[in-house]
Amino acid sequence: MADFIFAGNSSIGQDFFIHHQCKTPLFAEISVEFLNYLEHQRNAASDPPFLLELAHYEWVELALSVSDADRDLPSYDPNGDLAAGIPLASALAWTLSYQYPVHRISSEFQPSEPGEQPTLLTVYRDRLDEIHFLEINPVTFRLLQLIGENDNKTGNELLQTIAEEMQHPNPQTVIEHGYSLLDDLRNRNIVIGSRN
Repeated sequence: MADFIFAGNSSIGQDFFIHHQCKTPLFAEISVEFLNYLEHQRNAASDPPFLLELAHYEWVELALSVSDADRDLPSYDPNGDLAAGIPLASALAWTLSYQYPVHRISSEFQPSEPGEQPTLLTVYRDRLDEIHFLEINPVTFRLLQLIGENDNKTGNELLQTIAEEMQHPNPQTVIEHGYSLLDDLRNRNIVIGSRN
């Protein structure tokens, strides 16, 4: 877990180790145990309201660094046409929504209320096994949702869906911007190509 969670809050760590019965001896899974503890056992009024979300955000980095979810992928072309083809998202790219801006929380910034809008992030592991955090907008979030749920619609069709959902007066503008977005997502290894 992040040093921030325990810094100045040593009682959280002490309480976890004293009161939570871990079900695993594996170091990489202790963070899951900590999340379980925060969600189901700890009920301290003095805890910051963002604590569970911050702990989850910190857990994601570890979980992605050890994940082998990309081992069993459908056949795809890394250089395939993302507009005419069926885009495939990386299994090592997670799209997340938080009430609090967890990526900005620090000892100097500790919000007491959720943000007016959700904080939307994609956390992903690149080809060099580096973990990256990317703040995204609602359109990118929706596109990644659609790609993740999709196994038969082309990038063009997904972008058309978004334009319709937005009720945009000029759908072609959304679609054209979407092409650049798809290319950027591929360059980051969030989208890994088009399905064969």
